[in-house]
Amino acid sequence: HGKIHIAQDGWSASQKLSLLGLVTVWVQDGKMQVLTMDMIHLRESHTGANLASIFYKSLQDFGIVNKLLSVP
Repeated sequence: HGKIHIAQDGWSASQKLSLLGLVTVWVQDGKMQVLTMDMIHLRESHTGANLASIFYKSLQDFGIVNKLLSVP
């Protein structure tokens, strides 16, 4: 089983809707695979501690905490 890279990006609308998107990238059978893993509605303050907690919970929910290679 290969390692997984995760990219994340935040987005906010003028109506105070904020989302955090998580995208996973890995190589399987020599081909790059990309999957939108999660789109999280951010309801709390966008502090580093809150974002880290939300991000980690998503990793736990998908069972990939120990499979990460990088998070840019």
